[in-house]
Amino acid sequence: MSELTRWERAYQAFETPAEERRKFIRRLRSVGAGGWSRDARVLEVCSGRGNGLAAWRELGFARVYGVDLSRSLVEVSALRERCAVGDACRLPIRPASIDVAIIQGGLHHFPTFDLVRAGLAEMRRVLAPGGRVVIVEPARTPFLTAVHAISELKPVRALSGRMDAFATMTEEEYPLYHAWIERTDEVLRTIRQEFDQVWLRRRWGKLVFVGRPRR
Repeated sequence: MSELTRWERAYQAFETPAEERRKFIRRLRSVGAGGWSRDARVLEVCSGRGNGLAAWRELGFARVYGVDLSRSLVEVSALRERCAVGDACRLPIRPASIDVAIIQGGLHHFPTFDLVRAGLAEMRRVLAPGGRVVIVEPARTPFLTAVHAISELKPVRALSGRMDAFATMTEEEYPLYHAWIERTDEVLRTIRQEFDQVWLRRRWGKLVFVGRPRR
């Protein structure tokens, strides 16, 4: 098995697989996925350790697939047989072959905004006509600002493994992460260049976008 990076170890420690699956299930229900066809072909981009895929399966979606750049995370994925190691900017997926493309916290890891645009264009490429995209990324909100301030306190990190893991992930992503959360409006404009907005929520430190490929 490949060795985990410091960020990957913190990600593993931040929440248990069961906690992450429950979070993803709540999120998918909140965007209306419970009413979507269970025959939909679902692609999770930057699928990590596969708990997003497991959440889709628990909601009754059988045709779910994942792609992640980290071989280490793919190797420990909850649905290893449904995951591939691959670049989100060059998805190993046929054009117009996916009904739902979702990315949850992956875009802000891309080192340049040109790569963000390339990743969005790839999701549009693989979506079938009438398909959906779901994008969940961090966004600057008062709640997120407060969480960052608290997580950086040494006593808090010493007492809370979860907060320490969160702070560690932030450290490993700095300054990329901080640059990202200050550009939420630009991020949204960029997303709308590829997708027509169907539903949008921005709260609790998250931007959640559901859209259709632009014609």
